Amino acid sequence: MWRVYLRNHPTMGPWYARAQSKPHWVTKAALAAVVLTVVVPLALLMMAALVIGFITFMVLGVVAVLIQQVRLLFAGPRRDPAPTSGDGRINVRVIQDDR
Repeated sequence: MWRVYLRNHPTMGPWYARAQSKPHWVTKAALAAVVLTVVVPLALLMMAALVIGFITFMVLGVVAVLIQQVRLLFAGPRRDPAPTSGDGRINVRVIQDDR
């Protein structure tokens, strides 16, 4: 349907006829040029962004561990946690209601 429209279009008809008169390898070479100029750089940019993101994640993870270790170094000795009752409640006063 669209080929008939292009073939009969006053402006696009000559361009369509010109493209149809070329050998098939010309079309393949043009598509390969499009892939090399558009798709390959986009794929390389995406891979570079993934690598930079991974490296940033790893570096910031190491920085977070170092900060935590420095905080633990200067925090002093740990105190025992608050005593718990047998059922896991902490600092809870249980009021028995015997009605």
